[in-house]
Amino acid sequence: MDFSNVEFNKNHRAQASAKDAITGLRLLFFGFVANILATAMLAYASYHYWQTAETLPLLVYPGWALMLAGSVSAMYGSYLTASALGWAGWITGAMIASMLIPYAKFAVIIVPIVCGLDLVKRAGFRFTLVGSPKIRDVKKS
Repeated sequence: MDFSNVEFNKNHRAQASAKDAITGLRLLFFGFVANILATAMLAYASYHYWQTAETLPLLVYPGWALMLAGSVSAMYGSYLTASALGWAGWITGAMIASMLIPYAKFAVIIVPIVCGLDLVKRAGFRFTLVGSPKIRDVKKS
């Protein structure tokens, strides 16, 4: 058997990190959108309570559940993205702990999203919210 023309992927580490970052980015986007929707639901429920002194359990309980699901998703997504980026453990821990602060989590979610998208782009992938990671088409001139 002749193995003389066997080539290995020289970019394997970057592509594996990019695939982990893509999974984390999808979770971060879900967490971001879920937290925005939950904040809007809870804000409307509290405004209604302030106006009429009646609670809206159909908005409060799903709002808290959506906020919890979004926060857990964003925490795990930031862990995956930070691991793919090679960030130190204390940075990842501080980022996850700061997601417990209600409105600071929106600013904290942005940082790993931007850095993760840059990593995905440098590895040669195109980010999509659904489906498998796709290699970017490089136009040759």
